[in-house]
Amino acid sequence: MAQLLGSPLQVRWLRTFVDFFTFEQRLKEARLTPEALRKAVRAHIGLSRQRAEAAERLLDAGHPAEAFRMALSALEEAIQATQSIEEGIASPGNPSRAPAPKENSLEPWQKALIAKGINQAKVQAIGILLEDLAEHPPPSFDRDITPQELERLHRVLHARALIDSAIYPVTIAPDGWIRRKKRRLLWFVTLLFGTALLAWWLTHEPEGVFVSASSKFGAGKEWGPEWAVDGNPKTEWLLPDHRSGWIELRIHPPRRIERVLITNACNEPHFDRATRDYLLEVWSNQKIAKRIEGWMPFSTDRKPIEHEIKVDAVERLRFIVRSWHRLGGGVAEIHFE
Repeated sequence: MAQLLGSPLQVRWLRTFVDFFTFEQRLKEARLTPEALRKAVRAHIGLSRQRAEAAERLLDAGHPAEAFRMALSALEEAIQATQSIEEGIASPGNPSRAPAPKENSLEPWQKALIAKGINQAKVQAIGILLEDLAEHPPPSFDRDITPQELERLHRVLHARALIDSAIYPVTIAPDGWIRRKKRRLLWFVTLLFGTALLAWWLTHEPEGVFVSASSKFGAGKEWGPEWAVDGNPKTEWLLPDHRSGWIELRIHPPRRIERVLITNACNEPHFDRATRDYLLEVWSNQKIAKRIEGWMPFSTDRKPIEHEIKVDAVERLRFIVRSWHRLGGGVAEIHFE
C-alpha cells in the first residue's frame, strides 16, 4: 500500500490537490461551526470591510487622520471576529480544529489566527503593531500625519486584510462550500476537456488534400494555388512575372498514388504564361521517394502530361517551376490517381 501511495510528502500533496477541488476540509469545518458563530463572524467581517473601504476613500480625499482612525476601527472589528472564533472553538460541541500553541503570551485571537494557518511571526507582528498604536496613538489632525504615520496606516490596512483572508471562510455555510465544490469541479472538467480538445486540434490533421504555394500572381483571390486542384483546367495557379516557385499538395491520410496528371497554364485570353522546365517531387514517410524532371511546351489545348508514380503512402506532391514561357510560369491542374 505504501508503494502505491508513495512517500508521505507525495500523499500530502495528493490530499492537498484533491482538497483544492473538493473543499472537503472546509466543508467538514463548516459543518462543525455553529450557525450563531458564523453569523457573528460575518457581522464583524462585514463592518471591518466597510470601515476599511471608508478609510481608503478618506485617504484618497485627503483626510489621512480620519482614515487612520477608520482603519484602526476596521482592524479592531477583524480582531473581534477572530476573538469570536477562538471562543467558538472552545465551546462545547465545536471541538478545536488545530492544536493550540504552547506560547502562553499569545492572545486568544492570535491563537485563532495561527490555527487558521497564518505564520506565527506575522501574527506576532500584528500584536506588536497594536502595542505601538496603543502607546503612540495616531494624530488627530491631518496636518500632523507624517510619512511614518502613513506607513503605519498602510500596515494597519494590510494586517486587517490578512486577518480577513484567514477567517472569512468561517462565514461560509456548508451549502456554500458545496456550491463552490460543484463550480470548481465543473471548471476542472472544462479545463481538462478544453486541454484535450486543444491538443487534438494541434496534432490532428483533417482528411483531404490541402494546397499551398510559394507565391502567386496578383493580390486578389484569382490565380491562387487552390485553382490548380479545383478540377477545372480553365482556372490556373500563376506565378509572378519572371519568378520560379512551387505548388504543394499535402495528402491526408497518405495514400498510394499510381500516376499524376499535370495540365500546363496558358493564361487565357492573354496567352502569356506557362511552365517550361519543372521538377515533380513525391514525398513518402517524410522523405522524397521519387523525383521527376520534365519539360512542357507552350500550348492552349490543355492536354495533361501524365507521369507514372506507383509509390505507397504518399503524403506530399511538390511541383517546382524552374523556367517559364513568356512572362511567367504556372499550372492549370494537378490530378493524381
